[in-house]
Amino acid sequence: MSRPFGSKNKKTITHEAQQAALLQSTPIDMLHIMERAAVHFFTRAEMRKQTGKNPELVDADCRTAAELAAHAAPYRHARLKAITVEGTINPSDRFRDDANLEELRAEVTRRLADLSEEGVIDLTALPAPKRETAN
Repeated sequence: MSRPFGSKNKKTITHEAQQAALLQSTPIDMLHIMERAAVHFFTRAEMRKQTGKNPELVDADCRTAAELAAHAAPYRHARLKAITVEGTINPSDRFRDDANLEELRAEVTRRLADLSEEGVIDLTALPAPKRETAN
């Protein structure tokens, strides 16, 4: 079967693609190419599957799409890292459940003073409340 009249041959298509790439002001993003190729192979596999084509070709296209997606994934999706807690978790750090308002205020004030002495926070940078109690 011959090529339809007026359609471009492979050499012309390749040449035009190269010229378009050279004319772009930004460099070609390799990650974008991998993602587009993965989408291409995945779409081709889905089309072949719908039309009942050779299952080996569908599997090959799926494998190619998966490989390309696996290469691009670390640049799009951050890996989750395990978090380690240094030291021990002290249940005495909790506020008492039956503490009244004055006891809670005194405990918070004491803890803020401890953090200020350790240099964790700077209480002098905070403005003094205008009223006796802050809301």
